[in-house]
Amino acid sequence: PDVRAPPPVVGPYSLSEANKHFTADLIGAVADPTTGSSLLAGFITTADQFSQVWLDVSRRSLSALSFADGISVGPGQTLASEKLLVDVCGPPLDALARYGQTLGRQMGALGWDHVPTGWCSWYYYWGGISEEAMLENLEFLSRHRDELPVEYIQLDDGFQADIGDWTTLNQKFPHSLGWLAQRIHDKGFKAGLWLAPFLAASTSALYRQHPDWVVRDGRGEPVVAIPNWGKDCYGLDCTHPEVQAWLRKLVKTAVQEWGFDYLKLDFLYGAAVEGRRYDPQATRAQAYRRGLDILRQGAGDRFILGCGAPIGLSIGLINANRVGPDVAPFWRLYPPRDNAPLAAPGTENALRTVLARHWTHGSLWLNDPDCLLVRDSETALSLGETHCLATAVALSGGMVFLSDALARLSPQRRQIASLLLPPYGRAAEPLDLLEHSPPRFSQLAVERPFEQWWLLGVFQWDEQPTDVRAPLPAEPVHVYDLWEDRYFGVHQGEILFPAMEPHSAKLLALRRLSDQPQIVSTTFHFSQGGVEIEDARFDAARGALTVELVRPAKKEGEVLVYVPPTYQERAVESDAPAVAMARRPDGLLSVRLTLTERAHLAVLFDH
Repeated sequence: PDVRAPPPVVGPYSLSEANKHFTADLIGAVADPTTGSSLLAGFITTADQFSQVWLDVSRRSLSALSFADGISVGPGQTLASEKLLVDVCGPPLDALARYGQTLGRQMGALGWDHVPTGWCSWYYYWGGISEEAMLENLEFLSRHRDELPVEYIQLDDGFQADIGDWTTLNQKFPHSLGWLAQRIHDKGFKAGLWLAPFLAASTSALYRQHPDWVVRDGRGEPVVAIPNWGKDCYGLDCTHPEVQAWLRKLVKTAVQEWGFDYLKLDFLYGAAVEGRRYDPQATRAQAYRRGLDILRQGAGDRFILGCGAPIGLSIGLINANRVGPDVAPFWRLYPPRDNAPLAAPGTENALRTVLARHWTHGSLWLNDPDCLLVRDSETALSLGETHCLATAVALSGGMVFLSDALARLSPQRRQIASLLLPPYGRAAEPLDLLEHSPPRFSQLAVERPFEQWWLLGVFQWDEQPTDVRAPLPAEPVHVYDLWEDRYFGVHQGEILFPAMEPHSAKLLALRRLSDQPQIVSTTFHFSQGGVEIEDARFDAARGALTVELVRPAKKEGEVLVYVPPTYQERAVESDAPAVAMARRPDGLLSVRLTLTERAHLAVLFDH
C-alpha cells in the first residue's frame, strides 16, 4: 500500500523506490539468479480494468490490483476483477513465454500472415513531410525494389490541418490522400497512413465544434492527454455516441474512400485518460476498447499498428504494436543518470524496451521495434549505435520499416537495411533480462532442415570501452561477427571481447564445429543463412559442399566456409553469374557470388 504509483494509463511500465518497492503494470516477475527459479504474477484478461502488480521487498510480499475506477455496484449486482495468473514453474524466460501465450489466447490475439516491411516518413521529415517528398521516396523505392523490397509506403504525421482535423489537409498536400494512395498503388506498393484518432487539439476545429466530446476532470475542465505540437491535446470520450459515429466515419474515409491498406494508430492512450465520461459506468479500459473496436471493425481486414497503446487493453484489436519509446537520430535525449525518463525518445531507450518485450511477439501481436535509421549524415548516431539499432530490430523478429531520405543514403548504408530484409519473424531471448537493464545478450536459435545454429546479439551499453564476456554454448562453436566481418575462431562456454567500444553491438553466428568443411556465415542476410540458404550439405564421397541459395534483398555477398586442416579446396562450381573463391587471412574460405534469384553452389575439396 505504500507504493506511491497512480493507476496506470500506459503499460506495462515499472517503477521502483530505493529498490524496496516495485510497481509494474499488468505483469511482474522476480527471479533468483542463483537457482534459476522465478515467480510471475500477471493478469490474463484485460478488457475491463487496468491492473498492476506490486512487490514490497522489505515485507517479502506481492500484491495484484485490478482497478474498477470507482464505478458503482448496485444491490444484487456483482463486480469481478480481471483474472490473475501466478506461475512458479521454473526459469523466468519460460514463465514469460507461457504468460504471453496464455494472455494472447484469453484475449483473442490477432496476428498477420507475414511480418510487414516498409518505409515511414517520420524520422527524417518529421512534421515537414510533403507530398513531393513522399513521391521522391516512392520513386526511389520503385527503382531500387530489388535492393530494398519493402511492402508499405507510410505517410506519418504532418499532412493534417490540426490534431483531430484529419480530413482537412495542409498546404503541403495539394492533392487528396486518395490521390496519394493511388500513386503508391500504381508503383506496386501498399499505402499506410498515420492517425491519432483519440486526440483533439485545443486549437482544432474538432474541439471548437464539439467541446463535449472530450473527457473532463472533476472541475469540468478538458483532460490533457498530452501537451504536444505546441498545444494541449485532449482525450476523446469513446463512450459518447457522437464520438463513436465520428470514429466510424473517419476509418471508413481512410480505408474505403482514400484506399489505405494499413493504419498506424498513435497516441491511443488518449481514450484511456482518467476523468468523467458520457457513460459514468464505463471504466477507462472499457471506454478505450469501445473506441478501438470501432476502428478495428471499420478497418476490416486492413493491417492495424497500435502505437502509444495500453498493452493489455489492445490485445485482440490490433495486428501489431509498438513495444518501445520512439527511436531517434540520437542515442539519448538526456545525460546518463539514474532518474532519466525511460520513456523519452532516443535509440537507447527504445532498444531497452524492445529487447525486454520479446515475449509479446507472436503471442499478443507482431512486435514493432520502431523504425530502422541507417543514415550517416543528419544524425548523431555513430556507426556502432546504428549497428545496435539494426541488431535489435533484426533480432526482434518484428516489423522492419526504414525512415531515412533514401536517395541520400550511401550504398554502404543501404546495405545495412538490405541485410534485414526480409524479417526472420522470430524473436530472440534476452539471456540476462532480469540481471541487466538493458540486456546485454540476446540469443536466437535458427532452425533449418539442414542445420541449427544460434545468432547472438552482444550489446555494449557503457560509456567507456569495456571488456565483455559473452556466453556461448558448452560445445565448441565457430564465432563470426557480421558487422565487423571478423572470424573469432572456435570457442566454447564464453568468449572475451576486450575493450569493446561504447554503444556498439556484435551480431554473432555460432555454429557447431564439424570435422568436415562447413558454412560459418553468409553476408547476404543478418540471419547468416536462415533466409538465403535453402539447403546445405557435405557429400563426403564427392568431397563437395553443396549449397542451394535464394536471394533475400542483398544481391552481392559471400559464403564463408571453414576448411579443416585435412582438407584443401580444389574448385568451385555455380550457376551464379559471378563467382570467385579465395582464402581470407583468418583462414576462412570466401566464395563471393552475385545472386539474381536462385543459385546452386558446389565447393570441391581434396582430402
